[in-house]
Amino acid sequence: MTDHTNAPDDPAQRVDYLRETVDPATATDADIDAWCELLTDYNARTDADEALGEIAKESPDGVRRVAEGLHPYFVHETKRVWEIAADILTWLSLVDPDALDITVDFLREHLDADDEYRREAAWSVLGKLADVTPELVRPHVDEIIEYLDHDDAGLQSEAIGMLGRLSDTYPEAIASAGDDLLAITRDESVDASALPGPLTPIALVRPDIVRPVVENLRDTLAAEAFQVRIRAASSLATIPVAYPDERSLVIDDLLLLAEEDSGEHHTDLVRGAALNSLRNLAIDDPDAVVPELPRVRDHLDDESRLVREAAVDILGSVATERPTEVRSNVEDLLALLADEDEHVQLSAVRALGKLAAADATVAPRVVEAVHEWFDRAEK
Repeated sequence: MTDHTNAPDDPAQRVDYLRETVDPATATDADIDAWCELLTDYNARTDADEALGEIAKESPDGVRRVAEGLHPYFVHETKRVWEIAADILTWLSLVDPDALDITVDFLREHLDADDEYRREAAWSVLGKLADVTPELVRPHVDEIIEYLDHDDAGLQSEAIGMLGRLSDTYPEAIASAGDDLLAITRDESVDASALPGPLTPIALVRPDIVRPVVENLRDTLAAEAFQVRIRAASSLATIPVAYPDERSLVIDDLLLLAEEDSGEHHTDLVRGAALNSLRNLAIDDPDAVVPELPRVRDHLDDESRLVREAAVDILGSVATERPTEVRSNVEDLLALLADEDEHVQLSAVRALGKLAAADATVAPRVVEAVHEWFDRAEK
């Protein structure tokens, strides 16, 4: 069925009509277009989504044809429409990624569209695709890197974000962007808040830029926006994985961040995130964190439950490999079983469990106390 000129105008009736007249296994391009049109209607979107999925699976070359039918909707003026189209595309990419070359080219052509809205939608849809099947975007890394030199700050920002999405999977592929990204960090007119995303993975494969990247991350720890500070702390904690010589410096930076004055919720979010990043380091190399355990222990009675919880988690991580270093804090951890916040209590239970499993000396006392805690929790 290819002629739908007599289809009902009412969306619900149009869905019924298409269900009756379109066989997914033999659907034509016109049938696909008819279903795609219904993505713009709030009440018909779900049915259209399901029908297009059936066509993609059952008809010859269905993935490619459905993807191409969605092209106008990837850059639709209504955000919810292109979001749904993007969701369908990411699913299609898992079914048959090789069928999407033309669709990827369509999105690339709109990355610098004159219409700012279409441009933003194209970057967003391509970004969603990169999250699910990054291999489809990988061949176009050089083109994305070129946008770092664009006069439009918005396009620069979009390129930074895209490189960040690809950085964990393809750090070597985007490594050549390291110098441009570092130059952007020195440009005060540019919003560099997203830079830790791609820069840090690049530094892990480019020793020549690790020092300026670390210095940039350290500076970013003092940024005004708390979200930026949290990202910087998390990124900084990944550096010692590849560069052990940076470990002591990074640990000190994270602890200094955690030791900032408490009070505001956003500040406590940053302080807790700093300790969570330190916990990740403790999992990788507990010996590096052991010398700083006294500073960690100081946070066990912090006013912020986020900070207390993170400090407990660090002790638990160290206890797994170095229980004797945590043994002296068993009473502190036991006391936290009565903390006013249940999240802290649960963290204490986990930490005590790790300690007891690794240290027979404290195991009987810990097991008894944890059993008592469970009994209280059940009442």
